[in-house]
Amino acid sequence: TGHVVSSSSVNLVPRVSGEVLAVLFKEGDAVRKGELLYELDPIRSDAALKNAEAKVAEYKAKLAYAESSYTRANNLYLEKAASKDSMENTLAEYEAAGAMLRAAEAELITAQDDLKHTRVVAPIDGKIGVTHFTEGNYITPTSGTLASIVRTDSLRVTFSLSNRDFLSLLRTREALKENASVR
Repeated sequence: TGHVVSSSSVNLVPRVSGEVLAVLFKEGDAVRKGELLYELDPIRSDAALKNAEAKVAEYKAKLAYAESSYTRANNLYLEKAASKDSMENTLAEYEAAGAMLRAAEAELITAQDDLKHTRVVAPIDGKIGVTHFTEGNYITPTSGTLASIVRTDSLRVTFSLSNRDFLSLLRTREALKENASVR
């Protein structure tokens, strides 16, 4: 007895929260890699993206100001017109502004990725199964599988041979080589 199994399958799981606006396939359809399958409401992700873009702009301005402040303070320090503490303080503010900018840029990348994932696309070619969520449902990353895709262009057959059958048919290694072949 054997089982025919797919060479690969994918469970589609939501990466972001949102209301399902559209399910763009029929259950059992063949789908192609990159095909749009679900659309989630992008309003929160879009707002988070705009917020992240604004923070990047804000921290770029703060970094530019901190850099010019440090340059002024350092020049005054070199001319012995300002204290070392004043120069080091502006240096710390400059480095902190750079760190805040990098953190804001990381938030921007996350916001862009979240917005991208409001559109769920097929990661492989195959047959798509039953959808577990229809239009109007609110889903989160913990909601579970949206649907599964099974690759059908290559299949495997798995089977097991009992020890009794193995020993009765192929008692030795030489008998295995002579009488058995797997393709």
